[in-house]
Amino acid sequence: MVDWRRLAKVAGGVVGVVVGVVALLLGVALLRALILEDFDYQEKDIDPGARDELPESYLKGLPAVMARALAIPTVSFSPGNYDVDELLRFHEFLRESFPNVFNSSIIEVEVVNKLSLLLTVKGAQDDFMPYLLMGHMDVVPVDKEKWTHDPWGGLIMPDPSTGESYIWGRGAIDNKVAVIGIMSALEYLARTGFQPERTFYVAFGHDEEVRGKDGAGHMGRLLQERGVKLDFILDEGLPVMKDMIQGMDRPVAAIGVTEKGWLSMDLEVEGPAGHSSMPPLVSAVTRLSRALVALADNPHPSVFGSGPESDMLAYLAPKASWPHKLVFANLWLFKPILEMVLSSKRETNALMRTTTCATIVRAGVKITNLDGTEAHPVSPYGPEVAPWRLLSASIHHHFPEAITVPDLMPGFTDTRHYLPLTGRVYRFNPTFLHVSEMVMVHGHDERVSVSSFTTAVSFYHHLILTADHMVPLRSPPGRRGGEM
Repeated sequence: MVDWRRLAKVAGGVVGVVVGVVALLLGVALLRALILEDFDYQEKDIDPGARDELPESYLKGLPAVMARALAIPTVSFSPGNYDVDELLRFHEFLRESFPNVFNSSIIEVEVVNKLSLLLTVKGAQDDFMPYLLMGHMDVVPVDKEKWTHDPWGGLIMPDPSTGESYIWGRGAIDNKVAVIGIMSALEYLARTGFQPERTFYVAFGHDEEVRGKDGAGHMGRLLQERGVKLDFILDEGLPVMKDMIQGMDRPVAAIGVTEKGWLSMDLEVEGPAGHSSMPPLVSAVTRLSRALVALADNPHPSVFGSGPESDMLAYLAPKASWPHKLVFANLWLFKPILEMVLSSKRETNALMRTTTCATIVRAGVKITNLDGTEAHPVSPYGPEVAPWRLLSASIHHHFPEAITVPDLMPGFTDTRHYLPLTGRVYRFNPTFLHVSEMVMVHGHDERVSVSSFTTAVSFYHHLILTADHMVPLRSPPGRRGGEM
């Protein structure tokens, strides 16, 4: 006979233990959240001197230059298929717009593989390690019918709701903002007779949007053949974003310390030919559709915590609002819940797993591996890493409210062609966007605000100046290049 009183007593004890354990875990988690160390390391004390700020009189004329750059359709269509005439026209535009850069005695400009540009800015000291700034001149195609304004119109127009002026055109964010931003900073420095203490390079590829083998691929090999070793690389990445992560009221400046690999494959399904009035019981289109649905319904498992994304949340936790602070500070306890939340948004889902997407569908079972790359090594980050401190200082100077964090770059960049030159590769776009505006990158109505663009120019100017305050010596034999 069942002793219900005894059974209830045992059950009550078990519940009590469970409640006690839960209370203990939550108590530990709460304590951890309350005594968080602030990981938002910012180098606030670097003073590049009197040249620190670009004059308003100079910045005022730059949006028109950016607009003219966007009016040149330097479109890449596929590997080896890009608009050569427009790229050459863009070269001429750069020469006309930035004459002091092209005529400077300390700046050597090389045209690599006929269409890419490699600039060497010669430093006063030969024993300091150089670095590399990157951008790309090409853009992706547009569907003009879906744009509010002409993507090649070179337009500067006010937003009807806010009145803020925007520069419209394909490449406004990806990635002529870097090309014109870097060139504008260099033009002012060349005009004022500036020479850096250490040499640095600037590389503008012409086919990044179609894998970069003809542009960055050639420039990377050229620098490697010359025996160049770099302190660090800065290429395109994510912009400073508002509302990037739930629970964060402040903007987030995510520096990409690695990027995903990618694999491009063809999935072909062949079926019997015939008239549509007498179709096969299961057509090739049906079989292919089932395969694509199965691919979408079975995502790759989460690998959250194996990359920099967990450290990203550790950096954010001290500034997060409750209860997000509690979650970010205690991934050991809340990881399953956090994975579920991050999986619900495409921007964060891409940070935690391999994603798949069908891009072109056509009727025709064989699978063909077309091309791909491995994921990049994770570059060092944190307060003990000089390039990280340098980038953080420039970010803090121009985006004082932003929290600088390490991140995974979900897309791919030209940096893969320069990996043999350094182990410190960073990706960042010095513009400000709301997370909802990211859809215009490779989408429709791409634009950048005038204030965001001029901030990007100032960011590169500040970075070039402050780079002379963190100058590692060229590595002697037996020492790993760039360590400091």
